[in-house]
Amino acid sequence: MSLTAVQQILNEIGARLENITIANGYDFDIVKVVKRFPFQALAFQTEDIPAIFFFPSGDIRIGAEHRIAIRQITVTIGIYYSSNDSELIDLAEQIGSAIHIAIHRATTAPLMTDNTSSDLGGLVNSMDLNLKLPLVSEEMRPWYGAQFEYIVEYETVNGDPFTLI
Repeated sequence: MSLTAVQQILNEIGARLENITIANGYDFDIVKVVKRFPFQALAFQTEDIPAIFFFPSGDIRIGAEHRIAIRQITVTIGIYYSSNDSELIDLAEQIGSAIHIAIHRATTAPLMTDNTSSDLGGLVNSMDLNLKLPLVSEEMRPWYGAQFEYIVEYETVNGDPFTLI
């Protein structure tokens, strides 16, 4: 069975996030990347962190030209890391920047110093950051992270959810 346009986009996002490694110039290696929907419980264990979750929400049609449907999806991406450091807000900002950098690096050129690729390798028209939030918990096991909301614009053949243009 063919992948829908949204599945193709999410797979590319997931592949880019999995490239967050020390070998690619980041300060840490991602242990786990999980595609999940918003209401599923996060089940990250200590050995899974640093971990990333991401999910789509709100796929809307914003226009049409001839036989082309112009659509937007919102993709939320979050990252969790654990620390006993007292400056969790600063750490949340730093760790969150890894997401934004990785999203804009092609899977074939994943180094932090590589050229940017903001159209997911040609799959989408644009992927724009809409919201960035630091995440901090100071419970018994402190963790920090960040959550991002991206607006992704893409095109399909009108009436065909599988064919990206």
